[in-house]
Amino acid sequence: MRDDVTALLARLEDSMQRMTWALMDCDEDDLRLEMEDGEWSPMQIFSHIKASDDIITARIPLFIMRDHPALQSVDERAWAAAAGYEEAPLDQT
Repeated sequence: MRDDVTALLARLEDSMQRMTWALMDCDEDDLRLEMEDGEWSPMQIFSHIKASDDIITARIPLFIMRDHPALQSVDERAWAAAAGYEEAPLDQT
């Protein structure tokens, strides 16, 4: 199981590095462009990632301490809106 956790952490770190590289030459306005056909803008994607991280991080101790923790459903879009992630500058998201 420890190898699985190590592999997962490595994948998450790699994802963060790839996102950082993808954003290096992006203008903040480009991240907020309206997309076609209901697709999310880059900023909406990053807001979703941040909100999901907030929610999951708070739950990690439950997974460690209990075999089958009871988890309530949380709407990450509502959390992102309440936290103002889409309106904030990307470096503050």
